[in-house]
Amino acid sequence: MGRLKKGMNGPVSGKVGTVIGSSWRGIDYMKSRPDRKVKFSKAELLNQEKFKRTQAWLKPIKNFVNKSFKNENKKLEGYYGAKSYISKNALIVDNNDIRIDPSLMKVSMGTLSNSENMAVIQETPKTLKFTWNPEHLPDTSPKDQVMLLAYDVADAHARFTTTGRFRSDGSDELEILAGSTGKTLEIYAAFNSSDRQRQSDSIYLGSLIIT
Repeated sequence: MGRLKKGMNGPVSGKVGTVIGSSWRGIDYMKSRPDRKVKFSKAELLNQEKFKRTQAWLKPIKNFVNKSFKNENKKLEGYYGAKSYISKNALIVDNNDIRIDPSLMKVSMGTLSNSENMAVIQETPKTLKFTWNPEHLPDTSPKDQVMLLAYDVADAHARFTTTGRFRSDGSDELEILAGSTGKTLEIYAAFNSSDRQRQSDSIYLGSLIIT
């Protein structure tokens, strides 16, 4: 930190604003501070781009993963758990091309069992229908609720629920955005325990082109 010796009219010592004051052989002088130009290495630029791509991919589904990852890792709850999973498992770097592979991504993680025979179809122009085996396993409850996600990655739009119908119901519907005809949606499903203390790993149900 610089200082002004003998008030405003005195010599400058150190950095003050955009100037640097100094003294040499009893002579006081000032010079402009040099502009700092940071040059990042290729590795640093690549890491910055990875960070931006990950942030952008998760932004539309942040409210979903905050719940679907909340019990997976106590040190990296919610959004940060999902962010960690992307960087370790779903982020593909091919030379300088960076992308996130939806088929490698989990949008929910946990110890709860998912249901068998999970499937999805487009039921109407604005509705997806999900079906699954309604029988519950020893570590599950008929009152577990399904979590559904339909994600238009290209346009950064998502429709989802974290409190869908019960496991014992065997089916649920998810309304998608109007004007989705021709859009490609990445589809995922998981379960939230009835006491909200556990979630299942998500199942990737593939890319669905809306007709």
